[in-house]
Amino acid sequence: MGEEFTPLRTIALARHFTAALANDSGVSHMFSAADAPLVTLFGPTSAEKFQPKVTLGGVITAQEFGGGAMTDIPVQSVIERLDQMLISDPVARR
Repeated sequence: MGEEFTPLRTIALARHFTAALANDSGVSHMFSAADAPLVTLFGPTSAEKFQPKVTLGGVITAQEFGGGAMTDIPVQSVIERLDQMLISDPVARR
């Protein structure tokens, strides 16, 4: 087998993640398939409809900050959400 990244390889690697951050994309759903601790960013897409299902994590939407594009999400808010997720789960802090 070659060294290329495939969906199955991505899922296998994601099983070892302490935390993951992704935009609303196929990658976020591959991380979800591995049940990686995940924060997903949403721009204009409906988070309620497309949110990946994970045991630990959640979403941040542009609408929370009065915008409609992913670029409207402040970086500091993303950092804080990831920190909260890591602090709340002792296993994720390994």
